[in-house]
Amino acid sequence: MPFLSSPLMSHSEFTQIHAQVSLWRNRSHIARSYGSGTHRSCFRGQGLETVDTRPYQPGDNIRHMDWRATARSGKPISKVFMDERQHNLFLLIDRRPAMFFGTRNMLKVTAAIKTAAILAFSSIINHDRVGGIIIDQQQQTLFPSTRALNATLKLLTAAAAPQTENTRQENNSLDKALATALITVPNNATLCLISDCDFVTASQTHKAIYALIDKHPVQAFQITDPADYKLENVGKLRIASPDGTATCTIDTRNKQIRDAYAVRATEQQKCIRLQLHRWGIKHHTIQTNYDISTQIETLI
Repeated sequence: MPFLSSPLMSHSEFTQIHAQVSLWRNRSHIARSYGSGTHRSCFRGQGLETVDTRPYQPGDNIRHMDWRATARSGKPISKVFMDERQHNLFLLIDRRPAMFFGTRNMLKVTAAIKTAAILAFSSIINHDRVGGIIIDQQQQTLFPSTRALNATLKLLTAAAAPQTENTRQENNSLDKALATALITVPNNATLCLISDCDFVTASQTHKAIYALIDKHPVQAFQITDPADYKLENVGKLRIASPDGTATCTIDTRNKQIRDAYAVRATEQQKCIRLQLHRWGIKHHTIQTNYDISTQIETLI
């Protein structure tokens, strides 16, 4: 794996993203006061005031069941809550070695940082708090929730730091980050996991995920590259594992190999989507070969 000695994103790029998000928010005529009100955002959690009921849907929190309405109707009914005005957004930004990969436009980790920047600036402009954990190969860096723009920039700058020279991946780095999030994320926070989501197929992380989704609304922003779905015909291709401990050479001119790769890749992506759905985690796909801002603008 090539060593990246320069930052993945510069301060001027973050400034441009902040200006762009500000423009979006000005167009949407958001509320500017700090008091309670009727403002809505898809990245918010739920408040305490019940405003309606609806039929139970897969993924609904069992604690939000309306048991009296369920008994009367004979069908499962869930409560619908008024969204809170002020909220916490907590980002889990994946910087593990597997994220330092990309075949179009940018690395996955760069796409993850841009995604995090757009979400963070959107919340800061809306007077919400933003915190996060950077999941690196050997450590996890915690940034407490804040409404300060400078503190949020420190989080994003740390996420965009140069790649560390030691590329050996700790197998439990994600587990440690999830355990840290469980005890540090504020109770009213929405947790956004920005990753390639390869952990979904690893059963050892499931216990930590179940604990998180029981306590917080969780959204997954899966960063994908075209090579996650299709192997191009580029001749002989030398591939290294994320931790750099193993390499192999693939002859991509062989159509059988490319077809087998496509089938396996499609199955893996399907497994990721199905597992996230089973957990009740809202899933967004962010592609490295398209403009990140365009993909996220409709979500916020």
